[in-house]
Amino acid sequence: MILPPTYANFSASAASAFLETSFQQVFELLEADNGGTCPACVAALNIFKELALTVPEHLPAALVQFCVTAKLGSQLTCEQDFGATDEGQVFVQVIANADVSGLDGRYICNAINGLCSTPPAYPRTIAQFPKPKPANATAPKTSGERVKVAHLSDFHLDPRYAVGAEANCTTGLCCRTNQKNGNIANGTISEPAPLYGSFLCDTSYWLGVGALESMPTLMGINEPKGKTAANSSMALGWSIYTGVSLRFDIDVVNTYQFKGPRQPRSK
Repeated sequence: MILPPTYANFSASAASAFLETSFQQVFELLEADNGGTCPACVAALNIFKELALTVPEHLPAALVQFCVTAKLGSQLTCEQDFGATDEGQVFVQVIANADVSGLDGRYICNAINGLCSTPPAYPRTIAQFPKPKPANATAPKTSGERVKVAHLSDFHLDPRYAVGAEANCTTGLCCRTNQKNGNIANGTISEPAPLYGSFLCDTSYWLGVGALESMPTLMGINEPKGKTAANSSMALGWSIYTGVSLRFDIDVVNTYQFKGPRQPRSK
């Protein structure tokens, strides 16, 4: 579990008291605001940020209890969203480093049931081409020669991929230490995650590196003895990288379609 560093040194009892007082403030904000608006959400995020910076190791469990008490979801859903070994550690990291009073806070509250409106996109000026398009441009004649092109797409690298973790989990993204198979005894693994990835998981580091290292051989672009890339007909012409690199966002995509069945997230 990876959590942000803390600048405080609370005892267990002091941390518990601080959490209780802080969450009471959040409940009072929500009650005074009739269930929550953008200003109340941003104010609550400021409280959560203080907790993330002072008692980060205690915050995930407290967030699970808060989620259940506030009826934001079922026990299972709250554990998936805020549990220490699930998305809770990510939430604490994000809150600790976010500008919760600014644009970051508005984006976060927009993601929480639309409590804040979607912030407007900043206007961007597209960089100009180094020279204008030539007049009456025509396509060059084809040479008839073939060229090898490498097209890489949708790497979906998962930095939390763990070798030996459950590769056949029943909820969430598999091959992570926090995911389990609910059909077998707790603490047991039905299918250990191998080094080079598994079907229900995103890409492991070793699979990604191995795929890149194997490309010259699989594509036949190893340089013949005595030849260089400049004069070799087997050289790679160019490469194209498209798609996404991050792991699947399991909370917003149809995981049954993309990743296999998972336990429903109920409110």
